Amino acid sequence: MSFHSIWLRPSRDDLKFLESIVTELAGRFASPKFEPHATLVPDMKRSADELLPLVLSLAVGRKPLDVQIENVTGTEAYFRSFYAALQKTPALMALKQDSRGISGEADSSTFLPHVSLAYGVAENALREMEMLRLARSLTGRRLCFDRMVIVSSSSETPIEQWIVKHEIYLAG
Repeated sequence: MSFHSIWLRPSRDDLKFLESIVTELAGRFASPKFEPHATLVPDMKRSADELLPLVLSLAVGRKPLDVQIENVTGTEAYFRSFYAALQKTPALMALKQDSRGISGEADSSTFLPHVSLAYGVAENALREMEMLRLARSLTGRRLCFDRMVIVSSSSETPIEQWIVKHEIYLAG
């Protein structure tokens, strides 16, 4: 059985905007291109078809999430080397809390909502300069996440093999 994750997908305009940043940074840092997203639940060893009714149930009655970018930063971790940190809004945290029934996570206190902008960028002066530049332009910007997607992905799956299996709109 393959691994699947649940992502929050930005609205079309926000997705295009974020894709342009990912593409720009991929060229600058020779890092991979990927679809920008906020991971709600990572790396579950469950099939997409098994997850679909659970995610549909999770989506019922939920409106699109309006979330503000708090900062642009990075860590040593490959998938968090360059990212936009997102505000922990009540609606986002309620969704994460409710997703625990799917993920089996004990609690959501370690949840770090973010949208990665580049993967695998080593810590250096150029990375720090780009983070500062993007922090100035992105901090305070609001993103709308209007879909949840079930994706064949994991930290062990090559990025070029990530495949969206199901898309569920948050329509309230």
